[in-house]
Amino acid sequence: MTQTFWYDLLIEAARTQGPPEPRLDPLKGHNTPLAVIDGNVQVSTPIMRRTTNQPVEPISRPARIVPTGVRTLSTVMDEYLVDMRLKLDVLNTQKKLTRWNKQFLDVMEIPLR
Repeated sequence: MTQTFWYDLLIEAARTQGPPEPRLDPLKGHNTPLAVIDGNVQVSTPIMRRTTNQPVEPISRPARIVPTGVRTLSTVMDEYLVDMRLKLDVLNTQKKLTRWNKQFLDVMEIPLR
């Protein structure tokens, strides 16, 4: 519950302030279910539920903000090539830049969609 709150806060701050969104890996560890029992947040176990006459309200807080994908060269290649063709009049230069970009992606072993 706390983890998803902080992840949402970090992503929202990055979107507001402009730096790239952080890549967040989920924490590994025991996921303890929580519940509100008699107005207090407690661990939700069968024993706790049986020992109270009060209603038990489970607590769940899934992530509310979905992170956007990381932009890589291969994801913006098509946009770049279209923009480059609009700005350059010489066909040979356009072909060279297209070929060099594809060669770069091949050398770096990044598959072009």
